[in-house]
Amino acid sequence: MDARAFEDANAACSLLPGPASTQLAIFCAYRVAGAAGAVVGGLGFIVPAVALILVLSVLFLAQAPPLWVRGAGAGAGAAVAAVAARAALDLLGPSYRRVREASGRRLRWLVYLVAGAAGAALIGPYLVLVLLGCGVLELLLTAAWGARWQPIWARRPCCPRLPLRPQESERSPGWPSRLARWRSAAAS
Repeated sequence: MDARAFEDANAACSLLPGPASTQLAIFCAYRVAGAAGAVVGGLGFIVPAVALILVLSVLFLAQAPPLWVRGAGAGAGAAVAAVAARAALDLLGPSYRRVREASGRRLRWLVYLVAGAAGAALIGPYLVLVLLGCGVLELLLTAAWGARWQPIWARRPCCPRLPLRPQESERSPGWPSRLARWRSAAAS
């Protein structure tokens, strides 16, 4: 298989639903050994992971799992919380720098931060609902205020002001050419 075919397969697998790594492994096995190779390659890629998950689920979901299994589960739970907290701290600075210029965005950012922190402290597993609510609110505000992220009363008019009286056109040099440009832009 040449490099171009592999790049095309990688791009196609990225567009397909499901795990791209599995699809790419099956495609590579197909290119090496045909249809039989695709079956063997797919099974060789999937079966070890399925077997490991089954063994771990039998261990973790047993009536009385061994102490080392409970310890590993507790350690994994603590690691997930630590990774999530670290990711939040890493995103906090760039997120605030991005909204610093507009006061309305800064206030919403602070409200979302407080809502997320309160949700994490008070309702635990239902924090997802708080985050979804913040996202829906932001989408609604964005739709109402437009892409400029400004309140309606702070926006500029969307179209150029055309002179209404002939006296303005006499005082404004170049007015006929601007009007012609606006008319041609509106016609196209």
